[in-house]
Amino acid sequence: ALWTIYAFGALAIGFAKRSAPLRWAGLGLLAVPALKLLLFDTFMVRLDPLTFLPVLNFHFLVFFIVLAVLLAAAYLYRRERERLTGQEGYVFLVILVVANLVALWVLSFEAVRFFESQEAKLGVDYFSAMHLTLTLMWALYAIGVIAFGIVRQSSRIRLAGIALLAIPVMKLFVFDIFLLERGYRVAAFTSLGAMLLGTGLVYQRYNQAI
Repeated sequence: ALWTIYAFGALAIGFAKRSAPLRWAGLGLLAVPALKLLLFDTFMVRLDPLTFLPVLNFHFLVFFIVLAVLLAAAYLYRRERERLTGQEGYVFLVILVVANLVALWVLSFEAVRFFESQEAKLGVDYFSAMHLTLTLMWALYAIGVIAFGIVRQSSRIRLAGIALLAIPVMKLFVFDIFLLERGYRVAAFTSLGAMLLGTGLVYQRYNQAI
């Protein structure tokens, strides 16, 4: 959290001083806590499953800080796009991709930790429920990105949402169909099918704007 705030300070000063080297330095510093959150904190931070509360925990608070700073950095690059030079024109899209990756990653592990805590408390196997939740969460997130792309009339955002939507579809056919219990398997196919059908109908409804 401290590294993230420090990096954003350097980035903000770079924009205030109109210094490209300082902006690049701020981005480099911001990449460090983002990578640490994904590759280290997710696996090394130990949360007691018996007292775990989803969202209301320190790991999620740090994630919220990192995500907020990434979105704030994206806003700065969007607002100052006319003054950017060279390769900085692509930084806005890169930050958005990283922000979505961080969000999906941490939300997924938050769901995994929740089901692990329930297993520890109740002694019940939640394997199928956990993977059904992950599949539906990823699909809903992707559909949200597509909807945002339709509202913003951005083909890039819509295509990114479609690419994200391919992930839960592949998971359903490669993983869920073989390892989930029958009831959860039916629920996964039915729910995801309804989401895909709804997304197709929205595309048809707004085909003139797309």
